[in-house]
Amino acid sequence: MLKKIGPGLDTEADILKQAAEVLEIGYRKDLRETIFRNFKGVRCAITGVVSVEETLVKVLEDCTLRNGQISKEHLFVAQTKNGWRVIAMPAES
Repeated sequence: MLKKIGPGLDTEADILKQAAEVLEIGYRKDLRETIFRNFKGVRCAITGVVSVEETLVKVLEDCTLRNGQISKEHLFVAQTKNGWRVIAMPAES
């Protein structure tokens, strides 16, 4: 996105880093205010872990919503160079 502003900006690592940090702060603020506020009062617990590969597991999570309803989620978590991270798996066809 920033490279479209003008030629040569891709060589300005400091400017790109600052811009990325500002964009990330804005993105995280928006998530907190629009998405995650809906999770207030929700309790989640991991109920199972199934190994898929050495660095990939399927995590079973039960979330109890404010109205008492239970949502069962299946998440995939992969070990990366930055630690374990939730990932999106392609839909099965």
